[in-house]
This record gives sequence, C-alpha cells and structure tokens, in this order.
Amino acid sequence: MKATGGLRVGWGELTFDVDPSWGGSDFGPVTAITSSPDGHVYVCHRSRPAVLILDSAGKRVGALGEGEVTDPHGITTDTHGNVYVADRDRHVVWIFDPHGRLVGELGTRDQAAPEAPFNHPAAAAVADDGTIFVADGYGNSRVHVFAPDRRHLSSWGTPGREPSQFRVPHGIAVDADRRVYVTDRENDRVQVFDASGGLLTVWEDFKGPTDVCIDRQQRVIVTDHVPRVTVLDVSGRVLATMRAYHDTHGVCCDAQGNIYVASTSGRAVIKYSPVDR
Repeated sequence: MKATGGLRVGWGELTFDVDPSWGGSDFGPVTAITSSPDGHVYVCHRSRPAVLILDSAGKRVGALGEGEVTDPHGITTDTHGNVYVADRDRHVVWIFDPHGRLVGELGTRDQAAPEAPFNHPAAAAVADDGTIFVADGYGNSRVHVFAPDRRHLSSWGTPGREPSQFRVPHGIAVDADRRVYVTDRENDRVQVFDASGGLLTVWEDFKGPTDVCIDRQQRVIVTDHVPRVTVLDVSGRVLATMRAYHDTHGVCCDAQGNIYVASTSGRAVIKYSPVDR
C-alpha cells in the first residue's frame, strides 16, 4: 500500500514506503509491537486494554491479557504463535497461547528479585527451538535463559560499561543460528552473544538503541534514539539507515518484510512497507 503522503526511505532493495499512522491515531504511548505467524500484529501501549490485536490492515480485532497485563514493555511470538509479554512493573513474562489464553508465566508476579528473574524486565525473545531469552533491563543488568518447558537455565551480565556488562539491556532478539542480540541502551551499543552467553562482538555506532528484531532474510533491524532505524547483516555491516518519526521504542517485522516501529511520544505505530523494485 502506498505510504501516507508518499514518503519513501532507504535505498536499493531496502527501500520502503512509510505509513506514519498505521492502525489509527488513538493509541496511548506505544511501547512494543510484534507480528504473529497468523498475520496478526500485537501492539502494547500505555492505555487500556494494554495489549491490542490488529489484523494486517491495521484494524483492531481484539485485546490480550485483560485483567493481568498492566505495564507491557516488550512483546514477541514464537513459531507456534504463542505470545510472550514482558510486564515491566509486575516483574513477569506472561505466556499466552494463539487463542489468547494465559498458559504460563516466568518470574514471580509483583515481586522484584535482585539480579534474578525478574526486576522490571524489558523484553523477551524466543529461539526456533523454544528457548526463551529475557532482557531484565530496568532493575537488573541481566539476560536470563529458560528452557522450552520454562525451567530457568542460566543468566549472564552484570552492571557496567565493559564488554558483557549492561546498562539497561532494553531489547533482545535471537536469529536462526542462535546468536543473541541485546540493545545495551545506556552504553550506546548492541552486544551479540552465543546462546550460552559468550560474547561474540559489540556494535557501537548507536545512540541509545532501544530494540532489535530479525527479518526472514536474517537481517538485523535496530532502532535507536537518533531516532533512526538501521538494517544490518549479521556481521554488523550497515545495509540501510532510515530516519524515523518521533521516538523509536520498539520494532518488529513480519513475514512480508514489513517493519513496524513503536513510538511512545508519538503515540503511533509507523509501518515501513518494502517497495517492489
């Protein structure tokens, strides 16, 4: 669909039409967004209901977690369509099945745990095999790892500026080769780990990176406070950069190659649709 106002950004095969008000204009501050295998888009915002369900055209078709989710800060889905919501102020990650039923939770609701799961968690990511990675980013400086059956397996990270340390691990994603990407927001960098927490590399050309996602071509998409959307390959080579509307608090991509950016100050979802060339 043609962008509102005809705005086009990017370059080469990574050129996008931009719709700065996808899904309408009556969101609260939007904190996070994800797409599901069935084509739905889940939008977290600071209003009620806190998690909205939209179809691929941006029409609202439902809500998720009413009565449970209060401060959804991060959201993701797995290959089966289960939805994982990092509820920052309730100190849990809620797990819903594709029908919206609450089927599990990680952490202890309404109880913060120093450097253990969780103390104001920021985001979650799920590997193809069901392993769950959680960026425990506001009260703690950790990444926690859970088995597909939700057993806590391990944790890594400490507060600080050195490699493998964090100052607000804010966003997290895992690619097909189980590389784990963490936006280390207050250190202005993205750190890349193996699935066991071994540091692989550090990408430093960011300003307050907020979130990260992986597209179907295994490209890495990072949002930051410039505000900007950056597309990179897994080696860290920049493929495209795009100036963003408002702030960029969250990002996701869908199976069609669309990129969606969550804006808190703009109270908006910005959709970047790939241009057929």
